[in-house]
Amino acid sequence: VLQQALQELDYPASSHRYVGAIEQPLMPGDTVVMLADGRQLNSRQARQLADAVEQGLHLVALQPGGRRRQAAIDPGRLLRQLGFQANPDCDKDHCDQRLLPPEGASVEQHDQRQLSVRLGHGRVDLFTSLDFLRTGKVLPGREQTGINGFASDGLASADNQNKAWQLLAPNLGRGHVYLVYDQRQDRWWMRLLRDGVMTWLPLALLLAGWLWARSQRLGPLLPDPEPERRSLREHI
Repeated sequence: VLQQALQELDYPASSHRYVGAIEQPLMPGDTVVMLADGRQLNSRQARQLADAVEQGLHLVALQPGGRRRQAAIDPGRLLRQLGFQANPDCDKDHCDQRLLPPEGASVEQHDQRQLSVRLGHGRVDLFTSLDFLRTGKVLPGREQTGINGFASDGLASADNQNKAWQLLAPNLGRGHVYLVYDQRQDRWWMRLLRDGVMTWLPLALLLAGWLWARSQRLGPLLPDPEPERRSLREHI
């Protein structure tokens, strides 16, 4: 829904399953919204996003969670590259924010739900939950749903819509908006089966044809000997 709303307003936007699926180079003025845990990013992707933030990228990401509320979290490669650190006070019973902003960064909001900082020419907004940017659940009863039959726990809520526009406002209209809705990458064999059908199917047919052609020559290398001829005496 968010992608469709942006496109209807002539804002360039696209959805991607994971960061590695973004084929275009990230430019200053772009916005990347990551709706999944970014700790699965590899080193190259984390370095690419961190460099893009320094140059003017607006990154909206989900704060990584932990197994226990009191335990310090692992920020992951991306947040460590940006300079975020786990809050040691969270080892105690209570803490307001489980992450500490990078040193020298301009902090705009720092509370239990959101941590917003400016880094270089870019901006980073970290949330404990980004469910307000999702489409929302579909409920069977129309009287209990929001717009288009969706539950009002997502973008069907007017408050969530206003919050989404305010969040995207810094770079809106200046570049492309990339919506990353998942960060789990497929196994190589799953991608081969799904995306490589135009390659492996002709190869399989070629292999079957070659095996059929070779099967026509299966058998002994020497021809069968001719049957023995009767001697002249037996013939007479």
